Amino acid sequence: MDTVDVSDVYATIQGEGGHAGKPILLLRLHGCDVGCPWCDTAYTWVRDTENEQDSIPDALGANEKWVAADVETLATFIMSIKPQGVEWVLLTGGEPAQQPLEPLLAALHMRGLKVQLETSGTGKEKLGHVDWVTLSPKVGMPGGVSMKFHAINSANEIKWVVGKDDDVAKFKDFLEQWHIPWDVAKWVQPLSQSEKATELCIRAAAEYGWSVSLQAHKLLGLK
Repeated sequence: MDTVDVSDVYATIQGEGGHAGKPILLLRLHGCDVGCPWCDTAYTWVRDTENEQDSIPDALGANEKWVAADVETLATFIMSIKPQGVEWVLLTGGEPAQQPLEPLLAALHMRGLKVQLETSGTGKEKLGHVDWVTLSPKVGMPGGVSMKFHAINSANEIKWVVGKDDDVAKFKDFLEQWHIPWDVAKWVQPLSQSEKATELCIRAAAEYGWSVSLQAHKLLGLK
């Protein structure tokens, strides 16, 4: 039986990157060893057996609960809560590419859904059958995990979190180090939507030709 560890799933609006404004089903997988200091979903990091649930509905919400869900059961559940006009599932985490994704992708595709994956680029899973890959690189994080070339090579867009001037310089260095093609969309996103970070992103976008991602779902009061 093919399973993935699930933290949450719900209908919302994509607020970030090139798909901002699209209605989506957000599927949050559980488990991550990257350790980003600013992470707003740190409750997804640890698979504590005390928090393991027996069913998908029991695990849902912004909490430490999780469930090892059979992919066919999960895909059926997603279809049962999917608004009629939704075509995309956003697969996020945690770090979703730390789990075997092919069976889940096949189950979702078989039901006519497209999959956008948001990844730190540190997971071992290949991403060839994902419809849209949003790479949010995590470099030098406390978890000590490293970037994987296959994730960088698969990216349709790259989103970089900016909180201080040094973050802009690091993004520029990253793009040069990995020889990111010109046609891969490049986004800078203000850390915690702070005024200072937003100003930094606007200036960097103007200087380097990047785009600014503003977490529109938070501005709309959505999860």
